[in-house]
Amino acid sequence: VRLNIYDLRGFRGQVLNRLLRPFGAGVFHCGVEAFGCEWSFGSSPSALASRTGVNACPPQRCRGHNFADSLSLGVTELPISEFRGLVQVLKLEWCAADYHVLRKNCVHFAEDMCGRLHVDPIPEHVSQCARAAEMIAVRAERWFDVQAPEKCAALRCCSAPEDARPGTRG
Repeated sequence: VRLNIYDLRGFRGQVLNRLLRPFGAGVFHCGVEAFGCEWSFGSSPSALASRTGVNACPPQRCRGHNFADSLSLGVTELPISEFRGLVQVLKLEWCAADYHVLRKNCVHFAEDMCGRLHVDPIPEHVSQCARAAEMIAVRAERWFDVQAPEKCAALRCCSAPEDARPGTRG
């Protein structure tokens, strides 16, 4: 089993990762390669139509991202027949509509899949930005109570008339 790591699409993703690399971090897309295929999680119009966010592609060829590295995570003892069943379960559990760039993304999926394959965990330098972003998102949602926007009026961010909000013209 291999973890295929990609810089985020475009030149900016590569530059960002060059800047973060000396700090042992990066912002990546990743996929898990097993039994000759690479599996990852994301959302797109076609994924939303099919409901699952689990995608398959040839190893190291994830469309839209720049391949950067491939790391061995060990050998799974799962036979291919059980692996196929696992993929079907993951397709049901990882719905495209549930994708969130901070809370439920390709790194979280890879961590889950690798855990179920009983191989080594994803290296810290690949997962730490995703975990930090998730923690920030969860704390921000609790602090702002995003689920209850009517409470936001106390902060005067939602209750002001449209023309009185900062950055708008009256």
